[in-house]
Amino acid sequence: MLNLEAELSKVASVAIAGHIRPDGDCVGSCMGLYLYIKDNFPAVKRLDVFLERIPPSMEFIQGTEAIKHDFLDEAPYELFISLDSGDTGRLGAAAKYLDMAARTVCIDHHISNKGYADENYIVPDASSTSELLYTLRRRFPCPWPKPFIWGLSTTPVRSSIPAVLRKPWKSPGS
Repeated sequence: MLNLEAELSKVASVAIAGHIRPDGDCVGSCMGLYLYIKDNFPAVKRLDVFLERIPPSMEFIQGTEAIKHDFLDEAPYELFISLDSGDTGRLGAAAKYLDMAARTVCIDHHISNKGYADENYIVPDASSTSELLYTLRRRFPCPWPKPFIWGLSTTPVRSSIPAVLRKPWKSPGS
């Protein structure tokens, strides 16, 4: 099983990214891991999350104000962590950080994922990447921030609600 703690203890720069058109699982897992690293790895001086614009309904997840949407950074990262992305094409513009990183990790639940990183933790039977992070967190000696745990518990539900049901309801004729 992936030893994420060991990966993080060796680096000073980390990029985290998820798939294009991010859903609740993608945003929740990216922000949860971001908060965990920020709170427990002071040696990581450069920590960035790269995602496309997220829906306003997901801005309640703590830390989303730190997301970089412009993909303009050109300096390579020591570690790139891909979350909830079945292949490099699903990373969109963030794939360049995977290509430039000294070391790469992929955590994903998609059955189509063949493993494209140096370290791959792919469990197709898992309901979500959030579930995989929750499973991994039990192995870490550092505490996970409460907003992360709360975010993980809500994001699979958010991802599983059909988009048509998430839109504000309007009565006919209003």
